[in-house]
Amino acid sequence: MINSIFNLSELVRLERQRAGMNQAELAEAMGRDRSWVVQLERGRRYNGNRFETEPEMVLKLAAGLNICLLYTSDAA
Repeated sequence: MINSIFNLSELVRLERQRAGMNQAELAEAMGRDRSWVVQLERGRRYNGNRFETEPEMVLKLAAGLNICLLYTSDAA
């Protein structure tokens, strides 16, 4: 389950490697530069702040890496 940027970071790194892509290739597929992928996979910006991205990019990453997204609610 992804419940933090660090879980997402780990998942992206693993799935990128599984797909045989390097960081530059993933960046190109996402319309970003390699530094964006590096920061995503670290879960931190270069300035030390937590990495954040738009929901649309999470969906684009999921599609590009063939990751299935499933929403569940913990609400009672």
